[in-house]
Amino acid sequence: MKKLLSLIILSAVILSSFTISACAAEEKDAIKSGDYTYILKGNDAQIINYTGNSAEVNIPETIDGHKVIKVGYDLASVESYYSSKDYDDEDDYDSYDSKLGKFGFAKKNVVSVTMPDTVKELGYGCFYKCEKLKNITLSKNLTFIPQSAFSGCTALKSIKLPDNVTEICSYSFAKIKITSLKIPKKLTYLNTDAFYKTPLKKFTVDKDNKNYSAKDGVLYNKKKTVLFTTRNIKQIKALQYREA
Repeated sequence: MKKLLSLIILSAVILSSFTISACAAEEKDAIKSGDYTYILKGNDAQIINYTGNSAEVNIPETIDGHKVIKVGYDLASVESYYSSKDYDDEDDYDSYDSKLGKFGFAKKNVVSVTMPDTVKELGYGCFYKCEKLKNITLSKNLTFIPQSAFSGCTALKSIKLPDNVTEICSYSFAKIKITSLKIPKKLTYLNTDAFYKTPLKKFTVDKDNKNYSAKDGVLYNKKKTVLFTTRNIKQIKALQYREA
């Protein structure tokens, strides 16, 4: 048993080191262009950092002739760090905070952001602690809202999710100020901690969604199994549901 445990730990360390090295290599290859820093994915661009000072930002469709397909950066250690900590307090962990605060639009003083429809993905914590952010227009081709994408955007009172979004991960919208939300028609997976410590009071569901329904502020699947209620959301255990 001890040998097996040692092998598991060693494998995890090796994998983590390899992934971190890969991330470091990508960061080293980053290209600065105007208010953005990006890396190439084939011939497409992934914006990993916004360095401008504008309050209103229109993310470009292309940078230096490369189509922008992703905004944000995936840090190797973020997910494992987050899952190993109890997040049920008001203070962010310094290590986690410093990791997310380096990339994408995290901690920037942006007030309004418009995203082009070329963007299909966001990185972890892409808009983490953008405390002045009031308006965000998401790409209609966005399919995935990652962990902590808008966590701590305390001025954000509304958000429209594109029809193509299929997954919403943990703490994606933690501590924002939305009171209502429409579940898009293609959503199949919603982490119950996605709206941690929000004043969310009302769900509506697109009539063409095959997985969810809503009634009296409670979100259900089609069989009316309660996933969670907005009235008691912060007391719900962090369970994940994936509908067949």
